[in-house]
Amino acid sequence: MKKFLALILALLMLVSLAACGAETAKEKEEEAPAAHNVPAEPAKEETPAPAAEPAVLADEAHAAWVAHGQYLLADGTQNSWNGKDSEVYEASSLTAIALDDVKAIDDGLYNALAAKEVKYLYTIDLLFGTNDAGWTTDCLIGGKLYHANGSYAFKIAQCTVDVDGDNKVYAEDQWISDPKTAHAESLTPDTMFMPVWQEEADENGFSWSSNPVVIGGAGLYTLVIAQYKNASSPDAAGFGIGLVLKEAKSGIDYEEVLEFVPADHAYGIIGGFNDWSDDVAMEPAGDNVWTGEVELTAGDEFKVRADGDWTYNWGDPDGNNFVAEEDGLYTVTISFSGTDAKVDVAVKAAEPAAEGDAWLIGTWEGKIDLVKILAASDPETAAMFGEGPIELVMLMTFKEDGSLEGALDVEASLPAIREAMKNVLVALLEAQGMSVEDLEKAGMSLEDLVDQSMSQLDPDDLISSEDMSGTYTVEGDKVIINGQKDNVFTHVGDTLVLSADEFGEIVFTKR
Repeated sequence: MKKFLALILALLMLVSLAACGAETAKEKEEEAPAAHNVPAEPAKEETPAPAAEPAVLADEAHAAWVAHGQYLLADGTQNSWNGKDSEVYEASSLTAIALDDVKAIDDGLYNALAAKEVKYLYTIDLLFGTNDAGWTTDCLIGGKLYHANGSYAFKIAQCTVDVDGDNKVYAEDQWISDPKTAHAESLTPDTMFMPVWQEEADENGFSWSSNPVVIGGAGLYTLVIAQYKNASSPDAAGFGIGLVLKEAKSGIDYEEVLEFVPADHAYGIIGGFNDWSDDVAMEPAGDNVWTGEVELTAGDEFKVRADGDWTYNWGDPDGNNFVAEEDGLYTVTISFSGTDAKVDVAVKAAEPAAEGDAWLIGTWEGKIDLVKILAASDPETAAMFGEGPIELVMLMTFKEDGSLEGALDVEASLPAIREAMKNVLVALLEAQGMSVEDLEKAGMSLEDLVDQSMSQLDPDDLISSEDMSGTYTVEGDKVIINGQKDNVFTHVGDTLVLSADEFGEIVFTKR
């Protein structure tokens, strides 16, 4: 729908330009002031030039170095990972400094960097460990394994910045640290734990996919990060990071990791399918084995975790979220050998429709009022379509293999789409202080503008066929879509009725 409105707005901008025309500016000439004779100044003694300022080591290839993580910035602003608002990107951007500037931060850190060939150098103040990120990560403190709150974890990213109107669009070009490309070392091992830079996890589960972690306790820190002139390799770090505690704060304690006993815990599946809340419980399925089922859409990310929090959680072999490759009902199984966990994920084939459900197989047709549907989610846009109804023809095809395909019958819906287009154009013209007569003055009729809009319209901009497809199951007179109990057709006589509080009933008849 947003693409649909953007298309119309673009056309209206062209019309507005044609209607307004160009204004002619008049140039004004100003007389230059008359020259005056100025007496020569006496010669002054030359003073020695001031000493050159130390060179700031800024990265010209990247417009910004940005701090990422779920801790607080120095002013108390909540930071986050990539994809945050441009204002937070700007506030979490580091400042380029000279090597001599590090002397004022910490002598030991300066000496460590002075021994390196530093190419770029940046700094920022950050507040770690004072807010609850809602998850934990592991780290080593004094050789022992600890759980640390997620507000102690961080990464730095070298970013490109594109300007889009009044907005700046940040894109992460290089994460530090990062698998295979950015080997970083801790320059202050008493305050920062840096995991091993290797693909295979070590005995504690750390690899180059693990995050750096602050281990000096909660507080306000000055972070200094350097890129060295040498490239990253397994034997040589290409980056160095130091953390200097400026002010200790009360915050979240570290928790020593004790021996994990699988049978002492409950397990669940959590992910984007349920907004990362309310785990789907897994049931015991053998000795140290638990299993559960969840309906997923292609692209959904998910993990398994213990006891409804992030102290113990499992993803793919690299520790990342699992990603569903296709729509379907997934069986997720976690099994333990000692304390080593293995998670198996399998999508179950859709069950064919039962012989008694043959009445359902085929294509069903129903009319939906676009104005009512929009009014439930976007009243402002709905108002632009007029009072309605604007009825689009929807097709739902139920297949024998238990899959469902939804689509808009474009040809049958064209008259309604055209009427919707006309209503929106008139509303947008009025919003810009224009009328249909203004269009005619610009040499264009309303019908011409509708024709141009229709020629560029993708029906998926109105209603996405992807959102209407998936799987179905039949329970009595109910047809349940994608396993969602609130997305149900009811078999009534020769019709299927879809009911919703937001827009009433949609009645489908078989073609």
